[in-house]
Amino acid sequence: MQLILQIHPARKYVAVAEKGKFPRIFIYSLPDLHLFRILRKGTERAYSALCFNHDGTTLASVGGYPDFMLTVWAWRDEKVVLRSKAFAQV
Repeated sequence: MQLILQIHPARKYVAVAEKGKFPRIFIYSLPDLHLFRILRKGTERAYSALCFNHDGTTLASVGGYPDFMLTVWAWRDEKVVLRSKAFAQV
């Protein structure tokens, strides 16, 4: 199983995304690596990218095949702020 990692801008957290059926994103506190939050239902099969915004208040994730879903999370509340397809047909 492959994982996608992203470090919080303040280096207080790390986001780890699974690849597999109904993957989750785990947020761990640093440096103790205690599980802080679990984000669910952002994509169907796999995450291809993660990125915190500049102040670390939101986390963006991009799903891969088959849905290619861009999800923006208020990760501390485990809430979805925005969901949209991450591609357009030309």
